[in-house]
Amino acid sequence: MVQSILFRRWLPTLLAILLLTLAAPGCMFFTTRAEGTRLREEVKALRDHVSGMKKREQDTLIALKKAKSELLELKGLLPRARAILLRNSARFGARLDELASNVAKMQGRLENVETDQGGVNKRDKGVQQRLAKVAESVARIKTEVTRLIAEVRKKPRPGPKTANELWAAANVARLTGRGAEARQLYATLIRSHSRHPRVEAAYYFTAKTYFDAFDYRNAVVAVSRQLKKHSTGKFAARGRLLSAKSYFELKRCQTSIRILARLVHLFPHAEVTPAARQLLIRVRRLLTVSRYCR
Repeated sequence: MVQSILFRRWLPTLLAILLLTLAAPGCMFFTTRAEGTRLREEVKALRDHVSGMKKREQDTLIALKKAKSELLELKGLLPRARAILLRNSARFGARLDELASNVAKMQGRLENVETDQGGVNKRDKGVQQRLAKVAESVARIKTEVTRLIAEVRKKPRPGPKTANELWAAANVARLTGRGAEARQLYATLIRSHSRHPRVEAAYYFTAKTYFDAFDYRNAVVAVSRQLKKHSTGKFAARGRLLSAKSYFELKRCQTSIRILARLVHLFPHAEVTPAARQLLIRVRRLLTVSRYCR
């Protein structure tokens, strides 16, 4: 009975104390003011950490973009460097091949860095270190290529001397669209090695460079020089067909027909004879139905 009376007497006081405790500033769910302050500091520190991570991720992406840009620039430099180096020295060419291989490896490393961006919040420091190594590799390779090019350009370029060297250099020049240079090399081959087996071909390809440049008159002249020296050689049928085509482009159809007919008669089994027969039919038809021919 006494306990029941005491409980009813102190119950309002206990409830008041409980309400005052819940309403106290800096406290929630029975936490003290110090605990609330510490909790707010931890939230602020977490926000600062997240902001720092985002900034580092952005910096990493910018650095990756810069490294990729430098890599593309370097890749554009390599073909030009290769052309210079391979023309001058096999040793430099081999060294450049090593550099190109390093660029390919570096491309793979860049792709790995991009893949790791998905987990940058966990491995931010490791990704940045790898990215720095890629950038260093780009700079190192670019410096090496530049040094090699400068070294080659300081050296006097020895020109081709032997017949085989002249032949190879002339063909490279012709196939890369440098007709004038090719003709000079073919002429040197003809003049310096007049008895070499490649001389007849040099005459023919000299004419071919004129024809490819739409200089049909000089193509005709060059074929005439070829046939004067090698009228029945391996390139005689090709030379006649080239001459016939040149005369056709000059609208001198009668001359073209005469050359084609003689080609088919003299070289019935030559590789170019079927093409000569087709062209002969075409020119004869044009001669009768068109005003193309003079």
